[in-house]
Amino acid sequence: YFNTIFGNVDFAINNYFYAIKIFEELGSITDIATCYNNIAVIYRNRGQTELAFKYYFKSLEMEIELADSNKIANSINNIGIIYSKQDKINEAIGCFRSGLQIYKQIGNQHGIAQTLGNFASILLSHEQYRYAFSCFSNALNIYIQINDKINVSFILYRLGDLFEIQGKDKEAYKYYHSSAKIATEIGDKRGLAFALLGMGK
Repeated sequence: YFNTIFGNVDFAINNYFYAIKIFEELGSITDIATCYNNIAVIYRNRGQTELAFKYYFKSLEMEIELADSNKIANSINNIGIIYSKQDKINEAIGCFRSGLQIYKQIGNQHGIAQTLGNFASILLSHEQYRYAFSCFSNALNIYIQINDKINVSFILYRLGDLFEIQGKDKEAYKYYHSSAKIATEIGDKRGLAFALLGMGK
């Protein structure tokens, strides 16, 4: 984990594979699945999508074996994010729908909101503004209900993007300003920086 933070990603990957061998000896499928997921995240961040797919699917297979619904939905969502970056929209939407269904079944509100945000981002990139607004708004309401202020600020920022893209500057500014206000309150400097950039457009 710390190696990925400080940029030693190759060393981190090697450590994860070493950990997998130990967990295999211990028969700890849960920990093996977590290692595969972390490896996939590293490859995704490096733009090595095929390797990211490989290890997300390895993780997913074990999570299905464990019947861990939360982790299954998370892996499916992560796979959907890669598809969306490859502009494979149908595949991405299929993943997000599956993930959303699982999160709803188990009542994971954070997972529902996160998946709605993923849906909204795809819709926004394909100029489906009305549907994107609906998904962002539903995600925002959930984050407000569960008091997740970091993501409230983030969704407000994304709503600012939605209106800015449409040339609706007043509406965009309102959302960017609201995002900046919450980011300031909670000390989220990164979120504040993005919101201020939006306000300066």
